[in-house]
Amino acid sequence: MKRFLGYLWLPLLLLLGQLRLAGQVEMSLIPDSLLSNSSSIVIEQIETLEILHKSLIKRKVSSSTLVIKDNGPSSHIIYIPYDKYSKIEDLEISILSVDGKKKKSISRKDMIDQSAVNNVTIASDTRYLIYSAIEKEMPFIVKLNYSKISKETFTIDRYTPVSHANTAILSSVFEVVNYDINNVLRFSNHPWPEPKTDLTNNFRKYTFQLKNVTSVYLKNLDDKNIQTSITPILEDFQMDGVDGNLSNWGNFGLWFATLGDGTDILDEKSTLEIKSVIGDTKDKRVIVEKLYKYLQQNMRYVSIQLGIGGFKPMAAQDVHNNKYGDCKALSNYMKAILKVVDIPSNYIIISAGSKYNNPNPNFPQNVFNHAIVAVPLEKDTIFLECTSPNTPLGYLGAFTGDRKALWIDGENSVLVNTKSYSSKDNMINNTIDININSEENIEINFKQNLSGIGMEHHGYIYTTLFTDEKFAEHLEQSLPEINNVEIINRSYLDDQFSFDCKLASSKNVSKSGSRYFIKLKIDELPPSILDNSKFYSLKNGYTILEKYDIKVPEGCHLEKAPKNRTIETDYVDIQMETTANQQQITVQRNLHLKQVESSENNKAQIEEAIILLKKAINETVVINCKS
Repeated sequence: MKRFLGYLWLPLLLLLGQLRLAGQVEMSLIPDSLLSNSSSIVIEQIETLEILHKSLIKRKVSSSTLVIKDNGPSSHIIYIPYDKYSKIEDLEISILSVDGKKKKSISRKDMIDQSAVNNVTIASDTRYLIYSAIEKEMPFIVKLNYSKISKETFTIDRYTPVSHANTAILSSVFEVVNYDINNVLRFSNHPWPEPKTDLTNNFRKYTFQLKNVTSVYLKNLDDKNIQTSITPILEDFQMDGVDGNLSNWGNFGLWFATLGDGTDILDEKSTLEIKSVIGDTKDKRVIVEKLYKYLQQNMRYVSIQLGIGGFKPMAAQDVHNNKYGDCKALSNYMKAILKVVDIPSNYIIISAGSKYNNPNPNFPQNVFNHAIVAVPLEKDTIFLECTSPNTPLGYLGAFTGDRKALWIDGENSVLVNTKSYSSKDNMINNTIDININSEENIEINFKQNLSGIGMEHHGYIYTTLFTDEKFAEHLEQSLPEINNVEIINRSYLDDQFSFDCKLASSKNVSKSGSRYFIKLKIDELPPSILDNSKFYSLKNGYTILEKYDIKVPEGCHLEKAPKNRTIETDYVDIQMETTANQQQITVQRNLHLKQVESSENNKAQIEEAIILLKKAINETVVINCKS
């Protein structure tokens, strides 16, 4: 393939023979394309996976990596995952100099054996063996060998040829031998080439070969959210003795539904408590909102990942009693309390976050990391994010909005699209009134109305539980050029948030001599727009409307203001209009950020659009009071 630089296979074998002679590495024989911008190079890696049965697989890993330079504290750390279903054997790590001399040997007792528990996880049986390869003298070689036996095949370890940033690949081979020949084996291997296959009556053998892959190429893939690993998918799988099938989405959903059977039952006391929450309310949407708020106010999110419990929800009764659960447990609990009042709902699994994996309708595989709930009503479907204590009813936003998810309904499970947020839906509407009575008396009133993903602007959606005083502090932290904020009112609705406040800003409204300088920048662009490495806001699209009404002090006149103009590009439209009389100056600024998928091909144009946006929000009005 043209994306791999360098050599044909036969010359590469000769080169490898020279490189690994007596364990040494000849730096001059490594292509410059691999050395450039790399802190390490995978000299040779061979990983073999044997599938003996849907409940038994064996993996063997052997690798030799040349570490050229330090790339930070986590640059050359070895992570070997295992859990209750797997066992690590024959583990050996050696550190060698480039001339092949062994500097040290590391055994399992020298490694850190650490749980995968993090600050929101209270229980997990996934563990890591960790070793940090740090040497004063560089370059050096890290040789790694180990075997792993696993007794479940739902979460087959991915083949990851590179686990650190700025690493290149000279040679890496992934060989998979499937002895369970009647069990279909597929691979999610984009962007890597298809494997070489060897089919016999006793096994199916697949061999992936990666050669001369630069660290720059790998970084570009990562920047585009393209996986650099290869995932084996066994259609008939087993986990914790529970069989499943991944031949289609319906079968996969059936497995998830089976895991949840019997977990949505609440006892009589709990049922009576839930019914008391809704009282005599008959409107289904209002009932859903009351129960959703009950969930938010009484349950907290923690992560629990124990064996199949990483996919099977905790019993709803346990959530009710303990007042906590993970995304699966809280979503299942929400379904249970809706069931108490005879409102049907569906469990949904989804890939959440900014770097999400959209499921392929024609290629079933587990790409999901989160669970939510859908409540179908007569006129619409309400999606519920059950892990957030302050998200408004029905709001998904940038975390899980506008993507495909698996709607769990037994064998009728299907992929659905979650709520979409267009650039017209994602609104930031600002009105700023500036009244200059005197140099010592400048009144600024700021009104903001947000809708759609605009509600996430400065994290305002997470402030529903704030007092006015705390919200004022949050506002001053988000907009550091303002102070003395006094909140007049706030309002949180399903898809809208608004507030009205008074504030001071000597940096935005200042006087020098006879002139007042008014920067039209009380608010900022969404932070993700300003980060040129992330174009999430352009991906979602925004409409930003701003109106500045500036009262002209008596005896003063307008000296400078933004020129009327309209700019239209493929990525952003900008419209500026200024009107003025003796008493008032009005500047209206309309910014329309279009929905754009960023790529290397349009990165320059997007950066140019961001420059135009920055210029548009850095305009200034000058008022001259010289008689």
